[in-house]
Amino acid sequence: MTDTTDRSTHSNRPDRSMMVFHAPYPLDPDPAAASRLRPLRMRRAFEEIGYEVMDISGAVAQRRAGLRRLKELLASGRRPDFLYCENSTQPNALATSLRTGVAPLLDYSIMRLARRRGVPVGVFYRDAYWRMPGLRASGAYGVASNLLQRADLAGYRRNRVHFFLPSNAMSSLVGLAQSDSFSALPPGGDSGRVLPLPAQEDGLRLVYVG
Repeated sequence: MTDTTDRSTHSNRPDRSMMVFHAPYPLDPDPAAASRLRPLRMRRAFEEIGYEVMDISGAVAQRRAGLRRLKELLASGRRPDFLYCENSTQPNALATSLRTGVAPLLDYSIMRLARRRGVPVGVFYRDAYWRMPGLRASGAYGVASNLLQRADLAGYRRNRVHFFLPSNAMSSLVGLAQSDSFSALPPGGDSGRVLPLPAQEDGLRLVYVG
């Protein structure tokens, strides 16, 4: 497991634009799933367009340390341009092993601090399976997970974040209202790997696996 706080490019240079990158789990340098590849690509993209990145990702201890760094930065008079969050498919409190600690309000506190200091907050909300009765986990874990998912969503809305969604149509599935701020954010794939759709005389038939 990589301690992503060591990878932060934060150098407290006031002459360079800064953003805060947040994820409630460690960034895997060799991800096996697209849900963990996207955060890496997004973080790298912010660096490539010239941002100094303050990284607040990792297990509870790393994120608490990141929250302290953010408080110190804001107290010094410097304000990041924005806070970008990659949420977890699981509730934020369960995004890492319970053995590393549980802090249900930690990620909410990071966003609240940013918003109170005038830093815009955006969250990529990747999944809404928990709103579908047939897809929820069962038993005590399922009940607890569903409650935590609802608490995460309520926390995002309370902090007036901008929701980035895989598609605008997903907003109704998540349960967002017209008063919420949201937009579609394209996938983080490589443009050179996009293949044209095959021509079909009798219509296109697709099988989606994922």
